[in-house]
Order: sequence, then structure tokens, then C-alpha cells
Amino acid sequence: MSVELAILLDDESFQEWQRRAVTRLLEDSDLDVSVSLVVVNEHSESPSMSERVRTFVRDLSLWHCVVASRLIDRTVSGPPYYERRTSLEDAIDLSDVTVRRCHPNPAPDFGNELPDDVVERLSDVDIAVRFGFGILKGDALTAPTHGVLSYHHGDVTRYRGRPAGFYEFVDGRPSAGITVQKLTEQLDAGTVAATAHRDISDAQSLREVQEELFVASPPLLAEAVERLVNDDLPEQPASLGPVYTTPDARSVLAYCRLRLENSV
Repeated sequence: MSVELAILLDDESFQEWQRRAVTRLLEDSDLDVSVSLVVVNEHSESPSMSERVRTFVRDLSLWHCVVASRLIDRTVSGPPYYERRTSLEDAIDLSDVTVRRCHPNPAPDFGNELPDDVVERLSDVDIAVRFGFGILKGDALTAPTHGVLSYHHGDVTRYRGRPAGFYEFVDGRPSAGITVQKLTEQLDAGTVAATAHRDISDAQSLREVQEELFVASPPLLAEAVERLVNDDLPEQPASLGPVYTTPDARSVLAYCRLRLENSV
């Protein structure tokens, strides 16, 4: 079965774990997948250092202090390998691919909608894979024949929202989930196409939890695409977990306490 794919990105590159997911999908012997369209978000330029400082001061909180500490660490030692940027050509032959840059439109409540001409182009593909554009809403979600797939690094029956792996670590969960879902208008409430769980019982930090999640992510995309086009989806969860947002002071202090305990 041939499958025509679109990929939605925030810039013209992949993170390493995304590249591996796409490469594995394109090499899957049970599928004949080709990428015909790449849509790039023109509104996702990285903020300057001065803008980051202003945002940090304006939104100062304990969680932002944790984020700042991680940014400093990554500036010194570099990002973890699964987040390193790689060119599109490392995974895709772009000779027959249309690269479309666009400015998303704010959705009426929250999130982003794609322009009408991009939605029309998405109607020509079988599946789109979202690696960018934030919370995607509107007609783009139903334009591809089989919809839009997206990763959520969490088990949607327990943890929706963000940050990936944080609350599982703070709650002392022995494992954390990865979900690939067909997106709907509701946050992390789409049709589940593939799932996996990773043991995090020995993790000493959020970085170690996230490493488990992102390293295990690539194989799930091929599984999700195959299940979706063959109408062979797994049993859907009977209920969904709460939506988590930016950690409050209590959660951050609990995280810091665990980090101190693990360092002793």
C-alpha cells in the first residue's frame, strides 16, 4: 500500500529523534511511504538571548528557574543527542517534495490554524505528521485522508499536557508512556494509534526520564501509520487523564527534593 505523507515543522530541520522516526517510517518494508509535502512555520524563529531574558524576568517562577538551569547546562555541554538538529536531507529526498512556508493563524480560543491554501494542499496527502505549529486546530486536522498524527510523550490515560515526563517523575511512577495519536480539537484526546511504555524507576532526573521517552519514540511512527491506513487501531482508552500545565511551586519543590535525594 502506498502512502503519501506531509510533515509539519517549526523550521527546516529535524531533531535527531524525529529524523530517526521519519527514516524508520520511510524504510519500513511493510509500507510504501513517500513524503510529498513539508510545511514550515515561518512564525517560529528562535528568540534572541535578550528576548529570553526579558521573558524570564517577566514570567519569573520556580519552574522558569529550573528551565533556565537546564538551558545553561545545555549551553555548556550541548543538547542531548536526541534533540540535536539535523537537516531534512538526512531523512528525505527533497527532489520531489514541495516545501511550503506559511504563517499560522491564531485559533479563536487557543492554538494555531493553517492558512486555507495549505489546508487545500494537505487534502492531497494521506497522512500528515505534526512536529511543529504548537497546538494545531481547524480544518487542517481533517484535510489529509487519514488525519494528522502527533507524538505525546506521556500516557494519555494518566498524563496529558506538559512537560514531558515531569509529573511521572515527581509522582514516583515506575514507568512513563509515549503516545502517537490522530489529532482532534481537544488537547491530547485524539485517537490513539500507537503506544509504548518505558521503565523510569532508576531515573535520577527529568533529563533521564525524557531520554528514555525520546530514544524509544522513533519506531512508533511507522506502527501508527500502518495501523491508521489499515484501520487496525488499538483498543481506545476508556478514560483520559487530567491535563497538566506549567508546574507550580509545590511541584517544582518536590522535583528539587527528589533531585537532592538522588544526588546523595
